[in-house]
Amino acid sequence: MKKIIQLSFMLLCSCMLHAQVLKFCNAVNSDGTLKGESTSFIIEKGDEICFYVTTNSSASFNTSKLKYKIYTIDLLDGEVYDNTIEQDIKEDWGWAWRGIIFNRADSYKVYVYNGRDELLASGTIKIIF
Repeated sequence: MKKIIQLSFMLLCSCMLHAQVLKFCNAVNSDGTLKGESTSFIIEKGDEICFYVTTNSSASFNTSKLKYKIYTIDLLDGEVYDNTIEQDIKEDWGWAWRGIIFNRADSYKVYVYNGRDELLASGTIKIIF
């Protein structure tokens, strides 16, 4: 019984840490409304795609920095590190977005971390030129 309670507690904590959502879109309005949400984009080289992350509730991020760690998805090697982009935010924000320019067509896995390097959300995006 003790193990079941411990496991339940661990699952609950894990769900609470990952209660944020990462979405991809063409643009974000000033009120946080997404335009052109998708996981696959056909774009011109140099076009910007938006990463939008939200707490999915009325809670705030409770951090002053977001880190977007980007990996390409390779069929043989799995995830291959590509880049990290940091974004300064206000601790009381409940959503944030960041425009990213992709220079190469590929499939990418994006992980979003807070300033304490705790995973908030992740998602996969495909870029086609």
